[in-house]
Amino acid sequence: MKNILIGLCGFLYAAHAMAICKINTANELINLIRNNHPQIKQNNEKIKYSKYEEEIAATISNPRLDIEKSFNDTKSTEIAITQKIELGGKRTNRKDLAKKHNNLSKFILDIEGQKILIDSILELHEIQRISLSLPLYTESLEAFSKIHRALNTYKTLSPEKQVEKDTLDLVISDYKFKIAQLQLLQEEKKNHVRISTASNCSILESSYRVEFDSWPKITEAKTPIENLKLRAAKAQVDVNELAYELEKSNSYPDLEIGPKVAIDDNQKSYSLNISFDLPLFDRNSPAKSYQLAKLNAAKKVKLNIEEQTRLNYQSWISKYKRLKKTLDLIDDHKNFEQKHKRMEKLFKRGIISTNLVIETHRQLIEFSDTRHDLEHELLEAYLKVAEFNGELNSIKF
Repeated sequence: MKNILIGLCGFLYAAHAMAICKINTANELINLIRNNHPQIKQNNEKIKYSKYEEEIAATISNPRLDIEKSFNDTKSTEIAITQKIELGGKRTNRKDLAKKHNNLSKFILDIEGQKILIDSILELHEIQRISLSLPLYTESLEAFSKIHRALNTYKTLSPEKQVEKDTLDLVISDYKFKIAQLQLLQEEKKNHVRISTASNCSILESSYRVEFDSWPKITEAKTPIENLKLRAAKAQVDVNELAYELEKSNSYPDLEIGPKVAIDDNQKSYSLNISFDLPLFDRNSPAKSYQLAKLNAAKKVKLNIEEQTRLNYQSWISKYKRLKKTLDLIDDHKNFEQKHKRMEKLFKRGIISTNLVIETHRQLIEFSDTRHDLEHELLEAYLKVAEFNGELNSIKF
């Protein structure tokens, strides 16, 4: 009995928690994805522990203790302490390289986070398209089924009516299959969104409405754009520059220095040990040449990305303006719904031929899909421009 009560309490608590956590709007859902997406959370953890790389790079080696004792006729003991001293600025360059490498990693992870956010918003828009398409397919199927039932009441059919009935058989089967496909796709996408939120919150249908009251105007940046990809390219150059400097430092030998005490027949003598490799044969030339080549390659990549950034930015702006102008020429949702309702009234009165009913419903669905495809591309262009302008995280629907 006790276990049953505990289980019931747990179930009620979970149900209560889920009831409290409700996602009502697209903005709430996008924020939840931004904060809870498994990959974004993993990337944030990587950024947190990246500070240890700088601490590792700043590590100073421990001194070495050497003790040598002789047990011959003449007892002697030698004690030496040696500390390695890195010459050429190795430690400083290692620390700076670790810091720059962490900056590069942060840019790369931020790029991935921005891509996840854009892909998630576009996926919500796709779910919205399916939600709008399913009623159109369902209404079409009901209209076709009604005509089909009427034809089944006839004992005999004329050749023309028989063709209509056979055509409707094919169309009804096709629409049933398309409805099943859309429902399956919708369920898959909603499950993917739920995984992205990493929560048990109740996501209402209104959360998938990714739309603006009116498409916003975009302002072209007056200064040269430095998006995350370009910043990452510049950070890569910084990393390669410091990697080259580190290899130049490595061409200097390390100095080992420390005191030495020799005790022989109770007599002590003191000396200073200094040792280092003579850079006669190895000046670390291959490693320096390798890092210099990587540095030059990184600089060329940065120049290419600068040009690509400028061209892509202008391209996305032009695409947004062009698509927005095209969308303004197409009937809006209000006019579409008015025409849709007017057609439905005529269908119900039975004064429209079967072929025209089928064609009209097909055109309604095709127009809806075309408009959505246009809006989808327009949304993608807007998100890309916002990403370039550093405004992606402040977008509200």
